[in-house]
Amino acid sequence: MSDGTDSGAHSGNAIEGAGLHKAYGGVLALEDATFCAAPGEVHALVGENGAGKSTMIKALAGVLRPDDGRVLIEGEEVRLRSPEEALRRGVATVFQELTLLPRMTVAENLLMGHEPRGTLGLIRRRWLPAAAADLLAKHEVSSVDPGELVENLPLAQQQLVEIVRAATREPTVLILDEPTSALSKREVDWLFGLVRRLRDDGACVVFTSHRWSEVTDLADRITVFRNGTESARTSS
Repeated sequence: MSDGTDSGAHSGNAIEGAGLHKAYGGVLALEDATFCAAPGEVHALVGENGAGKSTMIKALAGVLRPDDGRVLIEGEEVRLRSPEEALRRGVATVFQELTLLPRMTVAENLLMGHEPRGTLGLIRRRWLPAAAADLLAKHEVSSVDPGELVENLPLAQQQLVEIVRAATREPTVLILDEPTSALSKREVDWLFGLVRRLRDDGACVVFTSHRWSEVTDLADRITVFRNGTESARTSS
């Protein structure tokens, strides 16, 4: 249980939800729920379906506004209106439901908003595949064709693209919501290597999974949610 000492500005948290409440009609999804994660750690958030962990993730990612309570990034209270606003504050999220645009290429999805441009500021479309290939190679992904339409990729490859896109934004906080559900063992090993590199570079990684072996293998700390609030916290 939280001892009430976590308070963004004083604890050095990278991200925090403090005393959050969220109800959907008569269903209480979060009740005075608190979660915080620090720079340079992988912090797993786990719990059964309906425990409130997905609602907490969405509040931290800017998908929904809590009815009460505070969200803090690096100790500063924020009122996030969208995942895009969260990203501008350094919080990138890979959601369980992928957000890639299926009728665009891998390159277009990876570089959206960061396209290579010429001297007049015009997008150099012919440079997109090479620039995307460089990003994929940087993150040691060789199985994805940057010129392929996303809708033609297997689900696992789409997940890889989504993860690489988030990592290339160099977030201070990376939230991964059930990221391994479609991945093979080799791809999970790749993801864990990426997460550990980000952690070692000082990023905060928040990780949710139903696979307890993955949680204990990857996480530095584990917070368990039950009935819409934190029920336990431990070091892995």
